[in-house]
Amino acid sequence: MWQGGAGFRPPAMTDIALDTLGHRRRRTLARAATGLFAAIGVMMLMANVLPHPPALEELPILGAGTAALVLAGIMLAVGERLPGEFFNAILALATGLVTIGVAAGGEALGGAIATLYALVVVVAAVVMSPRMIALQLVLTVVAYGIVVSTTGEDGPSSAQWLITAGALVAIAVAVGWPAQLARRLSVIDPVTGLNNRQYWDSVLPNELARAQRNGGPVTIAMVALDQFNTRRSTIGGSRADLLLATFAGRLREGLRRTDIVSRHGEDSFGIILPDCPPEVASTIVDRVRGEPTSQGTASAGIAGWDGEEDAAALVRRAELALERAQGSRTGEISISPG
Repeated sequence: MWQGGAGFRPPAMTDIALDTLGHRRRRTLARAATGLFAAIGVMMLMANVLPHPPALEELPILGAGTAALVLAGIMLAVGERLPGEFFNAILALATGLVTIGVAAGGEALGGAIATLYALVVVVAAVVMSPRMIALQLVLTVVAYGIVVSTTGEDGPSSAQWLITAGALVAIAVAVGWPAQLARRLSVIDPVTGLNNRQYWDSVLPNELARAQRNGGPVTIAMVALDQFNTRRSTIGGSRADLLLATFAGRLREGLRRTDIVSRHGEDSFGIILPDCPPEVASTIVDRVRGEPTSQGTASAGIAGWDGEEDAAALVRRAELALERAQGSRTGEISISPG
């Protein structure tokens, strides 16, 4: 039974995988890394060119600044093609370059160069997952602490380290929390609380790539509420949205933990079933869609990945199967021949 009722409670926000990296996200990371390295390089070279205290070690700062500009060029050229996991190492490398500058800057400029740590933390807070933000913050604070403990009176003071560490934590929280919330909301459908189409388009190619590596099956299903537009015109928009949210809750609660469900269209939902052949997926979908009720029926189209087609072709086969199911008789399930 998936009709709405007086005791209905909207579904909780789906626990999405925030580190899923599609092309759009890799592009964002690449641009952020390019800007970060460019800023580090320019500031390092300016410290060398502008008038500075004699204690400044020019060669290490020149080397770190040059390396940062070279890395900025590399990220601009090929950053979008790098694996997402690589950007964790990129931020660690940026922290290392800043640390070289802080150590070489001495007491006079070390503290000023240390402000670049804040830029590294800001980039991490905006584009990385909470776990990686925490790791980057710890790495930055520890790296600065090592410089303070090894340079003694010739470098930044313990008070500077303490103030900087506190400021970095505050920046990570102030920037990271809104950024994480915005990223969550950007892939959540507000009516159903499920992942939205944007998330689906991002995660499906990754699931196909994973299946290709592991050699396991992956099946997708398109499930739609039959004659939804007719019912919407009869019961009104608010009750129709309630109907969608109730059915979405049933899908979320009935699927396996490894399955991924998203709202795909106005009246349709997409389900990714990893490590699941089409015949088994049909049984799962038949169970979670529920029995026909006075509120109507739900039809489904199922397609198993053939191991070669791209995500768009697979989705098209599932959509055609859904059209056949709805065209022959509502409440049916059709499996696309693979």
